[in-house]
Amino acid sequence: MAHLAYAHRLLRSAKPAHRLGLQLYRAVADLHNLAGWASFDVGRYKVAAEHLSLALEQAQYIEEPSLVANVLYRMGRLHLHRGHTVQALRFLQLGQIAAQDSGCERTVALMCANAAWAYAVLDDEKRSIDSLARAHDAFARAKTDTTPWVRFFHEADLDAMSGVVNAALPTPSARAYTATTEHLYRAVDARSPDMGRSQAFELTTLATAHLRNGDPDQGVRIGRQAVDLARQVRSMRVIDRPAPLQQAALAYRSRDETAELAAEIATLRTSCAPLQPPPPATVSLSPATVSTRSWPPCARRPESAPVRPMTPS
Repeated sequence: MAHLAYAHRLLRSAKPAHRLGLQLYRAVADLHNLAGWASFDVGRYKVAAEHLSLALEQAQYIEEPSLVANVLYRMGRLHLHRGHTVQALRFLQLGQIAAQDSGCERTVALMCANAAWAYAVLDDEKRSIDSLARAHDAFARAKTDTTPWVRFFHEADLDAMSGVVNAALPTPSARAYTATTEHLYRAVDARSPDMGRSQAFELTTLATAHLRNGDPDQGVRIGRQAVDLARQVRSMRVIDRPAPLQQAALAYRSRDETAELAAEIATLRTSCAPLQPPPPATVSLSPATVSTRSWPPCARRPESAPVRPMTPS
């Protein structure tokens, strides 16, 4: 975070037409993108939106569509996490345009998979499944050498997203349950021990699916693994994700083990509440303000969007 203020001072004399200036603008955009994602992770949603909006402005100015798509992906995920699903979908749709402009099929796959999640939450099963199919098609065409901002998105991540999308459909079905469990078990098996955050997300969704589909024994067993992992990761995204699992466990409150799981999740979420400051009514960026074409330069940070140091709780 401390480097951002210094980097913005350098931008005042930088010229994007020159190679060094272009690299500097790209670095500043990447720093804001990272700061936004980190702020999102610790529950500082307004700060996250400010950094992401600045990252988008810089990426648009240097005409870096793959980075533009990545920033829009993170904006979409921020809004999806906060329950602003329609806004999230708009950001992700804009990100799909930028992904196509970038020519990177892996980026296209990332955007389509996340748009499928938003469609699922909105109970639009047809568009959700169609978007997920496009994600798989694009991923199959993706080259090994890809843009740096999407190198994290591997086959395990596509499996995880496929499971999450099917689990998010409000109308339960045997097909969705089978797809959820198959994809998520495959994703979990592919994770290395140092990927606790991803495993926590996937195990939480998997346990919820088992509980909702009448398998409380498996749901509790996997749910406890998810809670154990969540305790080790200081992340509001990880802490918030078990809310549906807690609700699913409460549906079996007559069983001691499911009641205990629900109580463990409640304790976890309460004990980590200081991570999250009082949330604003909404984050400060609207998809209506986002263009996927040209943006003015931002060589000096606006006074209305100060870079704030992030202090861990």
